[in-house]
Amino acid sequence: RVLSCKIILQCSIIRGIILESPSCTMPLIPSLLLLTVVMLASPARCQKVCPCAIRDSTVYYNTLVMDCSHLALADFPGGCIDDHTNEVSELLLSYNSLTAIRSTTLVDFQELQILMLDNNKLTFIDVTSFEFMKSLQVIDFNHNLDLILEPETLSYQYGLRFLSTIGTNLGQLPYINASAVLERVDIRSSELTSLRLELVNKKLSPPSFYFNCHGNEEIPDVAAMTLLDFPDDSIVNMNTGVHIWARTEEEKEALITKPWTINVDLVTAIKLCEVDGLPGDLDICFA
Repeated sequence: RVLSCKIILQCSIIRGIILESPSCTMPLIPSLLLLTVVMLASPARCQKVCPCAIRDSTVYYNTLVMDCSHLALADFPGGCIDDHTNEVSELLLSYNSLTAIRSTTLVDFQELQILMLDNNKLTFIDVTSFEFMKSLQVIDFNHNLDLILEPETLSYQYGLRFLSTIGTNLGQLPYINASAVLERVDIRSSELTSLRLELVNKKLSPPSFYFNCHGNEEIPDVAAMTLLDFPDDSIVNMNTGVHIWARTEEEKEALITKPWTINVDLVTAIKLCEVDGLPGDLDICFA
């Protein structure tokens, strides 16, 4: 009799009470009814509810914003994956308790252009987590205090325009030189110990470029060749006590005459490799 009623059982929950269809006239033992509902209810009727707010994007035409901020999430809610996921251009996960982004966590968001992960508790991000996001332009990791990023984490972000890692204790940036349209890199107070030699794309040509690594007291030395790859008219903020190591007089002169805005006195900050000594990281002079 229980099985004969499976077609008409409704997976309906009203104020926490499971209702039985009145057309199933024979009384059912409550435990059997509950078991039948759990086993036979249609997934379409019992699917998880997405707690995130979804609205039209005002930035990207005919796309959606999925706002999952301030929800105390420990993981990405599975109920938010549906047929419209590919219409989401902006995913906001700010101010939650996320600790990890695994390779499959966001795999359905292949058209994503803005990803906000700031103010979480991220300690692990799989190196392949973002490689399918070919349109990603903005990514914000701010204030994930124990964040670690593998070197190749952003290697597939050819359209990346904005990267922010403020207050992350990151130690080392991942490679960000895949993008030739990078406009803004804000890595203040990230506990960086060095800057990569080939930090940005050599063909970088945005309308403007802003780079701020102020507050990283553990960066004593920077290679001149790293900064020479920055476009003309760049705006650069660094710790004023940094030493910039040039390998040749030509590199030194090119930096001093570069048409950019930088808060460091280049005449006193630039050192010549071997002539003025050597940096702690010998790769700066010899790699």
